[in-house]
Amino acid sequence: MGAGPSPSARQAFLSLVVARRSDQWAAAAVLVLSAVLFAVTAPFGAIPLGRVNGFIPATEAMLILNGLITAALLFGQFASLPSPAVLVLATGYLFDAQLTLGHALSFPGVFDEEGLFKAPQLTPWLYVLWHMSVPGIILAYVAVDVICGDRLLIAPRAATAWAMLVGLGGGALAVAAMAWVVDALPPLLEGSSRYARTGPGGVRIGLLIWTALPLIVLWFRRNRSTLDLWLLVVMATWACDFLTSTVISRQRWDLGFYVGRTYGLLAASFLLVAMVMRMKRLQHALVAALDEAEARNRELARSREEFARVQRFEAVGELVGGVGHDFKNILTVVIGSIDLIQGDPGNAAKVMRVSYTALDAARRGERLIQKLLSFAHRQVLHPTVVDLNRTIARLDVFLRRAAGEQAQFDLLCEPALWPVRCDVDEFESALLNLVLNAREAVAGQSNARISVLTRNVTLDAAEAAGMQGLTQGDHVVVAVRDNGRGMPAQVQARAFEPFFTTKSQGGGFGLGLSQVYGFATAAHGHVSIASREGEGSTVTLHLPRAREALSPDSATAKAAVCLPGGRETILVVEDDPAVCAVVVESLETLGYAVLVAHDMTQARAVLARRDRIDLLFSEMVLPEGGSGPALAAAARAMRPELRVLLTSGHAPADLARAFGPVCGERLLAKPFSRETLAAEIRRTLEA
Repeated sequence: MGAGPSPSARQAFLSLVVARRSDQWAAAAVLVLSAVLFAVTAPFGAIPLGRVNGFIPATEAMLILNGLITAALLFGQFASLPSPAVLVLATGYLFDAQLTLGHALSFPGVFDEEGLFKAPQLTPWLYVLWHMSVPGIILAYVAVDVICGDRLLIAPRAATAWAMLVGLGGGALAVAAMAWVVDALPPLLEGSSRYARTGPGGVRIGLLIWTALPLIVLWFRRNRSTLDLWLLVVMATWACDFLTSTVISRQRWDLGFYVGRTYGLLAASFLLVAMVMRMKRLQHALVAALDEAEARNRELARSREEFARVQRFEAVGELVGGVGHDFKNILTVVIGSIDLIQGDPGNAAKVMRVSYTALDAARRGERLIQKLLSFAHRQVLHPTVVDLNRTIARLDVFLRRAAGEQAQFDLLCEPALWPVRCDVDEFESALLNLVLNAREAVAGQSNARISVLTRNVTLDAAEAAGMQGLTQGDHVVVAVRDNGRGMPAQVQARAFEPFFTTKSQGGGFGLGLSQVYGFATAAHGHVSIASREGEGSTVTLHLPRAREALSPDSATAKAAVCLPGGRETILVVEDDPAVCAVVVESLETLGYAVLVAHDMTQARAVLARRDRIDLLFSEMVLPEGGSGPALAAAARAMRPELRVLLTSGHAPADLARAFGPVCGERLLAKPFSRETLAAEIRRTLEA
């Protein structure tokens, strides 16, 4: 036996819902109207009205259709609630529809002048059998309901198939059996239309008792369900049909005949109407529930957004704390170095040594900013065509130091590695992050091992399809492998999420693998993790092969080329005095004549009064709502041949949102070195 439905789901089933007050009033109204119609019709029931040819085909077609639809709805309810009592009732309605079909086929003048069975007495006896079957079906329903209670069948599909076979086959067999024995039964029809009276009451008394029995049972039943209530109405109307057709009516086509058939049609419709009304209520309830669910989903979405916002604030707070610590260290080195220089400016060797220390600290700050921008995917990238084996070789000492003394570190590089196009600084950061993560994974192991591998691979279409963002063809693989503790599946699924970390409070910010993912995406490559708990992990980068020639090594280029200078006049517009002073001094050492303005008003005044200005070098964001693009437009209106170079510490994406397509001007990102400034100034002047 199966389990019953939940309390809320019980509301969908007429057999489980206790009759509501509105149902009781509707049932009472139907019973009163039926009684009134019977009382009005009874004195005139024997009045002949004449034959209406389409009446029997129409009413019995409607009876058959109602029976089939009601049976289908009951079988549908049984599929969700496999109650034996509901199955009996559905089978009964199917059986009753089959008997109605047999009665219609036998009725004279419907399909044949004498009926298809050529047996005049068969039609009234089928009518009797039909009217006996309905009370029997309802009594069987009540009996099975009392015996089985809330128990459910465990194989509803098989039970439904057998019930349909019994309903349809049983009805057909009943019609056939009645046709076979009808000649041995007493005649119920005299001539072609007048009803016979067989003995003292004959079958009428038996039909009356049989019809009244389910009425009595349903009337006195406790905890009457909505289904019980409407079956009671069905039986009351059915009783009116019996009384009108067989007691008041004297012959076919009199008033009682027509009223009785109308009662029968109504009786066959009440349960169907009740089920349809229940479906309508359920539809309204479903719409209301969906509206409420939608409202709750919106509220849940708002709650999730709020929770995510709080989490982001917490994560940003942790990040700011860590970054602030690093910047304080950097500023300590810079400030201390400058203090040492100012304290002994005449010691050239000391000034040189300490200034390099300060410069190195400033470079560390620059790399930290670039890493933060990389995490946010808002960094300014400088991709070049490189041999990653050379890059890794230059990092060898740092990688071994990052791996730690406790781990064996191996470099396994393919000799003829294909070139790739990527930002070298970002690649170095990504590789160091992966080695540091591997060091965490093997911490405490006696046989710890970390390997960095490179190789060339050619991906076919199927392999490339499994790696989002890649196309088939040649790729360079860089992998970092460890034999550490590995990652569970749930950690692998979130490993590349920003701020996701399995480390304890203060152990990390969850940004390392996020930076690796950002680098791979920016380089049009792919990164993946293969890991098993207790067996180690391998993080693999796939980068597309570059077809261009290798770019010259940046360090070699710096050593080989002198800083370019010139004799042109440059207008520098910068609101930060310290930055302005550094830029002016750098440009003057390169031979340029420099004019200075700190906002748009001063810059316009300089542009208006000076004869020669070759280049405008302006900060993008200026005081009092001014901007570099607006100043550039105003300057070109006065001097159409003026060259413009803009600079900013904001990310290009932020500048594009703020200023739109005017960000197509040449842009030098802060911070910049003296070498970068010299080269970009020269390129702009010579463009």
